[in-house]
Amino acid sequence: DVGLGFGIGIGTMTCVRLQTQTTPEEILSNPWHDRGFCDPDQYQAALHRCQNGYESCDLFIKAFEERASLERDYIAAIYNWSKIWQKEINESQEFGTNKKTWLAAIQAGAQAAYTHTDIVERIQNDVIDPMIAFKKQNYAKSIIHIRKIKEFEKEFENLQKPWLKLLSKINDAKESYHEKRRKLKKAEQAKKIIDSNIGATEEEKTEAQTSVNVYTKESANLRSKYEQLINEMKDLRPHYENSMKRVLDRTHEFERERLNKFKQLFNAFYNAINIQNDPYIIEMSTAFQNAIAAHDIEADIQWWNKHYGRTGGTFLGAANLPLGAQTLYGTVRLGPDTSDVEDRPALLNRYAGYHYSDTYINIFSHTHVFGAGIVDYGNVGIFPIQVDNNDNLQHMIAKRHGYRSTFKHESERIEPGAYVILPANQQQVTVYVGISFVSIEQARINLQMQTNLESFDSIREFIQQKWLNELSRFEVTAEWNLESEIKFNTALVHSMSSPTIWDESNGVYLGFDNKIYTKPEYMDHIYTDLSIWDIFRTQVPFLILHDAKRANDIVHSIMLIVEQGGYLPKWPLANGHTNCMIGSHADIILSDLIMKHEHDLHLNMTQVLEALRNVANKLQKHDSRFDPPTYIKYQYVPFDQDEYSASLTLSYAYDDWAIGNVMYAAGLIDEAQEYYNRSQWFENIFDNTKKFFCPRNSTGYILCPSSEIEYLIPFDYRYTEGDAWHYRFFVPHNTPRLVDLFGGTNFFVQELNTLFIRSRDWPTTTIPNPYYWAGNEHNLFSVWQFHYANRSDLTQLHSRWLLDHVYTIKPDGIPGNDDYGTMSAWYIFTRMGFYPLAGSFTYLIGSPAFDRITIRRNNGQCILTIIVHNNSAENIYVQRVLLNGELLSTFPFIDHINHLQCSTESSTVQLEFFMSSTPSSIPEMNSVDH
Repeated sequence: DVGLGFGIGIGTMTCVRLQTQTTPEEILSNPWHDRGFCDPDQYQAALHRCQNGYESCDLFIKAFEERASLERDYIAAIYNWSKIWQKEINESQEFGTNKKTWLAAIQAGAQAAYTHTDIVERIQNDVIDPMIAFKKQNYAKSIIHIRKIKEFEKEFENLQKPWLKLLSKINDAKESYHEKRRKLKKAEQAKKIIDSNIGATEEEKTEAQTSVNVYTKESANLRSKYEQLINEMKDLRPHYENSMKRVLDRTHEFERERLNKFKQLFNAFYNAINIQNDPYIIEMSTAFQNAIAAHDIEADIQWWNKHYGRTGGTFLGAANLPLGAQTLYGTVRLGPDTSDVEDRPALLNRYAGYHYSDTYINIFSHTHVFGAGIVDYGNVGIFPIQVDNNDNLQHMIAKRHGYRSTFKHESERIEPGAYVILPANQQQVTVYVGISFVSIEQARINLQMQTNLESFDSIREFIQQKWLNELSRFEVTAEWNLESEIKFNTALVHSMSSPTIWDESNGVYLGFDNKIYTKPEYMDHIYTDLSIWDIFRTQVPFLILHDAKRANDIVHSIMLIVEQGGYLPKWPLANGHTNCMIGSHADIILSDLIMKHEHDLHLNMTQVLEALRNVANKLQKHDSRFDPPTYIKYQYVPFDQDEYSASLTLSYAYDDWAIGNVMYAAGLIDEAQEYYNRSQWFENIFDNTKKFFCPRNSTGYILCPSSEIEYLIPFDYRYTEGDAWHYRFFVPHNTPRLVDLFGGTNFFVQELNTLFIRSRDWPTTTIPNPYYWAGNEHNLFSVWQFHYANRSDLTQLHSRWLLDHVYTIKPDGIPGNDDYGTMSAWYIFTRMGFYPLAGSFTYLIGSPAFDRITIRRNNGQCILTIIVHNNSAENIYVQRVLLNGELLSTFPFIDHINHLQCSTESSTVQLEFFMSSTPSSIPEMNSVDH
């Protein structure tokens, strides 16, 4: 059946809709397909517009009166602000043109108050007052308006009467039609039963057929009546629709007048707040621009040099980060190697080539260490010079002249992928350099494949896009502390600059046996420059968290070194061993990745287990550990056989615990227990009277410092790069037992708190802080150990202080060597509010110092979102934590496997922190249970 359907109203005036392919049954069962203006009583909305317009005028007046009030408050606030800060700056130790510019900025704010006074007047006179007049004139309770509304209502009612009458007939026809159809179906069913009954008489069959015929005819008649009514509706529709529209158009006239007035006043508001040509703004901008133009950085710096000295971090306080062009984890770190006026050697300030206080560039070299306290690389130097003729050039080369050029920081342009410092009006020359650790031919291949000899700008843009793509996986918001966003993003760049990709184009690389290899297909890259003593603590755990495939490749790179060099490395650089620092902390890196199991490992566990057994039990080349058989014999490193024995024993205990974890994960429970037992040997050098770790000699005599001052001597011969206080708490893997050795939580908390309280008074990073030394790695975990005494609030207190006072955006803003991103990764974890116990799947909760961060982990496979409520500089204490909307039952610990693991399928994890200015009263999970 094909019938004509109808609906009432879509849009403003589409009152009737024709539908094809619709049966009468569908129409009759649902006659109201749409609701619109022509539906019964829907015209009431048009009649209410008069009252609605009256209320809109009230809202308009209220909104802009509030805006004028805000402007008045702003005028008062900006005036008070300028008055207070003008006094502050005049009384401060600020100096020179910088002080003048600062005062100009304050004065600019004061002048803005005059501009906003005019804005208030314009809002009142040109916006609010005209609306009040319009409302009074047009929305008074006049008899005329009331009468007009009644007239409209009466016309609408009269127009809808025949329409409603016809709808009533249609509904009646529907009921009659459906009733007759039901009777027809019953008659048809009765006839079918009789026809199938062998014993039925002819009379019964005839009677049944007659009943069917009667109902069929009556149904047809009712259908005909229904279709007739539909046609009547079609005939009535145009007249009804047009008549309703004519009345509606008359109701629009008054509304048009109101909307026109609103538009006029919106324009008036725009003009009121438009200050582009305001004379006060022009005067303020001119004065401020003149002050900025007169700002002389060099004059101020020279003043500073005469009075206070240089910036940039010196001696042990230098971050030693190379400055220049580098791609993500790139081998090439092309940048300037600088010197001071006297062209003094690097010392500890310029291990990475560049120092902020320098004024000369000696050369641009292509390779540098990254944040390490060692001198290496600095290969392939280039320096542009200008000579009159070739003869002069040949003479300079023959005489081996040294070249260098002065530079100023304001002429530098530094960005990921480029370092630009171009003197004005000088010829530009483009030089393409390919380097290789494999061969000259491979250098040519690298150059061709990696640059394709494209333009400088296109290569720079390509590298910058790679950086942007990687950094865009992190979205950070900290509106109450915008400086922290700068520090966080800077730390991200540092953490993504190292370690170093070692494989070259086509996947070839120089192995540790000096043979040429091709990287395995399951690896994206081979890595070297593994500052393992440093990076196992933060850098590698951070990679496991956000880029597990890269962390997996680092572990495979370590195992390739085992294949090519025969043993686990301690601190590999390029394709060689430096034997730098102590411990066999590759054990901890292996444990960290295996315990968290963030990626399809592809590890040969037989090879891994054998390498761990060897490093823990056998003498090996380059002394990965000091004489393991002797260590096993005494169960500590004897002081008379190695002067750094206290720190060695503590390190090996941690390493053995990590080996135990790997054995346990491999199902070797008994062997794991052996290493867990060895991990307790730190107790053998703990002086129960003095509560310090001190070395023993081979006779068992314990040699602690003899005076209080001696406990504070940095680089004491008992400890590696530290003193007795630095190593007093270095038992990351079993702090609960350390608490017991201290005699319980009270004394442990007292002494650990002392470590941080006394460290705050230390005035410099140039030499080690004798208490908490933020600039070296062995102290990095100390601030998190309050958790094991049920005082995570002290972790929150001290970690937030370190974030805000030790790390800054100044050139010396990292408190020590960044050591291949280790310090930067510490900052990232601490800023995020949780920190890894390296070698395990445990994180410890701190004090998150931002509003929100989203991390697209593992190339976006998983999303980690951290939301911090009620955060501020004062609200440093965590009250509670929600994990995916549920209260975190393991507070103040987080479990990587159960809470943060990025599964093979896409997953989302959300952590919510609720902050307060007072410590939480929520009971903390027992650290031993965790």
